[in-house]
Amino acid sequence: MKKRKNRWLSFNNYGIQKIIMLSFTFISIICLSIVGITFYLRYVTNIKSVISKNNDLLLEQVHININSYLDNMIDISKAIYDEIYIKNSLDNVNIDNEIQILHKVNNKKVVNIGLFSKYGEAVSLSDNISLKENIDVRDNEWFIDAIKNKDKFNFSVPHIQQCFEYKNNEHIWVISISKYVQIKKNGKMIDGVILVDINFNDIEKIMSKANLGEKGYVYLANNKGDIVYHPRQQLIYYNLIEENNKKNSLLEKGVYVEDYENYERIVNVKPLDAINWTMIGITPVINMKKEYINIGIFILSILLFAISLILILNMILSYKITMPIKELEKAVKNFENGNLDFKVNIEGFLEVTYLGEVINAMLDSIKNLIESVNREHYQKRKSELDALQAQINPHFLYNTLDSIVAMIENEKYKASIDMTISLAKLFRISLSKGENIIPIKDELEHIKNYLKIQSIRYKNKFSYKINCDEEIINCATIKLTIQPLVENAIYHGVSFLDEDGMIEINVYKNEENVNIDIIDNGLGMSKECCENMLKGKVEPKGGGSGIGIKNVNDRIKLYFGDNYGIEIFSEYDVGTTVRIVIPITQIK
Repeated sequence: MKKRKNRWLSFNNYGIQKIIMLSFTFISIICLSIVGITFYLRYVTNIKSVISKNNDLLLEQVHININSYLDNMIDISKAIYDEIYIKNSLDNVNIDNEIQILHKVNNKKVVNIGLFSKYGEAVSLSDNISLKENIDVRDNEWFIDAIKNKDKFNFSVPHIQQCFEYKNNEHIWVISISKYVQIKKNGKMIDGVILVDINFNDIEKIMSKANLGEKGYVYLANNKGDIVYHPRQQLIYYNLIEENNKKNSLLEKGVYVEDYENYERIVNVKPLDAINWTMIGITPVINMKKEYINIGIFILSILLFAISLILILNMILSYKITMPIKELEKAVKNFENGNLDFKVNIEGFLEVTYLGEVINAMLDSIKNLIESVNREHYQKRKSELDALQAQINPHFLYNTLDSIVAMIENEKYKASIDMTISLAKLFRISLSKGENIIPIKDELEHIKNYLKIQSIRYKNKFSYKINCDEEIINCATIKLTIQPLVENAIYHGVSFLDEDGMIEINVYKNEENVNIDIIDNGLGMSKECCENMLKGKVEPKGGGSGIGIKNVNDRIKLYFGDNYGIEIFSEYDVGTTVRIVIPITQIK
């Protein structure tokens, strides 16, 4: 079955150009997505239009009701106005009678009625109220509007009337309707103001019937942009929420879309016929979320079904296309990680098969080249190490032998014997059976013999001390790394002192490393000189083994890596510390 399947899906005889043609799957998905999104956006646009029309019809009914109510209130105000205008010759008692009658007939809608002179005097009041003491009605907005706009009825925003004392002690929200009028008092015509306070609750009941969805609402605003009615009026008064009433009250009749506080809203605007008020319906677009979600789910289901069919075919085809490429990727990663012991087995279309063959040939060439380079590098490194370790200065051997001869001639037999034994041990450890890596204890034994010889030669001009932690005494180090540094400490440090020269060697563990400090109390040197010595720009002169500090540093780095080597710390008239840092390594 597997062979048949592979044969059915075989791409061995096809080029990559035909495989690329199969990318129609991606183009198909893009096309389907565009069609789906276009259909969805078209639906969203249509549903916005439908909701706007439905809201307009609903607002029209509320518009009719509120207009009818306000017309009725204007008729009541006109009736009082007409009575006063026609019966100017009547005395105040007759005017009182007319006001009381009109109030009683309309007491369910009208809270109170009042007639005032331009001086703020109460000419006549309905019998349910009395004017408060120390109140000047001329300071009220309804009074000022009536005197200012003499030819029309003026409507205030909702408020609690503070000018009167009510006999039932009830203070309710009212809308004040005021109108300029001329009244006859004491035989003279004077300016006055009619006041009719209507119950705001009636307007609230009419407006509350407007239902524009879960979060939609309708509010009223006057021509100044002040809110007359709002379902969240208290929250607006206390500045807990805001409304775009100032801007929307200036709009002409129609349907608008606005972006307010990062929310898109549909705004239906209908000015009232009776007065300069505007009815504004607000429908947040988020109200349509359920409709959007339903149609979105439907469109998405169709798209997912179509895309699933395309993806099944695409997965089968892409598997055959990508598998050979993934094999090549694995081969490149193996090569990147330094693994060259593998062969690329590629079965696929022609181009990938050819690339696999090229990679295999390249791997063979690289392996051969690396082997050749490694052989050359090994021989070169071995030659360098051998040459460095062979640089024992013959002057040291000559001077040591000359010192031994002089001691024998002076019959200092014991000293000459000690010096000869130290020299023999020195060379025995130097040879170390041809091993380049020796234990730290052997290297210290070697330097102990060396210091003993030099101390005799320099006639005890300096003393020395060697300290080593027992736990690292058997760890590995490179042969002949300490001696060249001690030589430099002698020839260029303590040899210039008249007496009390001191060389101290401390070997200790520092975390995962071994530190070997060679300390002398010689003349010291500058920081620049220390850096130049490590770079090989300054080599010791006038003595020493000839194995410079740079060479020792290079040997350490060559064997242990660039993280290890030599550090130099020095100060004039204090001395110098040369520190060898090597890893803790056990002798194999």
